Amino acid sequence: MRNTTEERKAFPYEEILRLGMPERDQYFYLKHPKMPCGKRAKIFAPFSALKGFDEEVASKEVRYVEKRGLSDEEVQTINTCLSEIYAAAKTERLAEKAGIRVRLCCYRPCEDDHHPDYRIRGTYETMTGLVKRIDPIRHVLCLEQDTIPFDCLAEIEILGSNRTFLPEKFYFPEENEEF
Repeated sequence: MRNTTEERKAFPYEEILRLGMPERDQYFYLKHPKMPCGKRAKIFAPFSALKGFDEEVASKEVRYVEKRGLSDEEVQTINTCLSEIYAAAKTERLAEKAGIRVRLCCYRPCEDDHHPDYRIRGTYETMTGLVKRIDPIRHVLCLEQDTIPFDCLAEIEILGSNRTFLPEKFYFPEENEEF
């Protein structure tokens, strides 16, 4: 069934294929000498079509690390900063008025489900931003651009605010201020 006359007509180079390799005379090899094995190997050697591409990709590769444990002093510092922020910015409206700017370092687990370190290891990111809200129930700190769980915080530093506040002196809105 495979070699029907219709298929033979459909393949226009069948006659040329049947002829085989051309016969070479003695002068052919003088004009076209055989290539030595050393040079022939160079033809098949790997090459980089885009120079520097492999190095650029390697530099962008994310290196994941394990989450490090925090010392008691580090936990105490983070808790103190979070309580100061919460005292000044319990709601979004108060946070907007306070304008608390923080710099923090947080742990982000690997979210690439094709990577072998998926949710086992992660990266540490440092970011700066204004506090939008702090939620003690869900245990998250909301910045303008991101939401960070408390247990992912490695460091936090209060850079400043529109109002000065200290841990001993909390800000309470006056009676005429709206919530």
